[in-house]
Amino acid sequence: GHAVEQPLTKAQAAQIIQKLAAPDCCDFSVFYRPHCKERMRQRNVDARDALRVLRTGEVSKAYMRDQEWRHAVKANGLVLAVAIVEGADGSLALHAVTLWRKR
Repeated sequence: GHAVEQPLTKAQAAQIIQKLAAPDCCDFSVFYRPHCKERMRQRNVDARDALRVLRTGEVSKAYMRDQEWRHAVKANGLVLAVAIVEGADGSLALHAVTLWRKR
């Protein structure tokens, strides 16, 4: 596959995020970084909740943080920040970076 042109539009990002988070997608298409796992534990959110946010949530405009483009995905009072990461073989994965509850 060819490199993904970042930053993606909201629509492009939403399409990729929903595809990668779909129940019938590939294993390991969603990766939780250690910081995100810690935040999920603190906020009592499990992977099922996180996937539900990715599948149904509203995707923000891309923003740059720590040299990577991220999107905030909002649903059910939760916000999950994800990076769409391209592997050496051109396959895409979602890296869940952090999570917070919307006030």
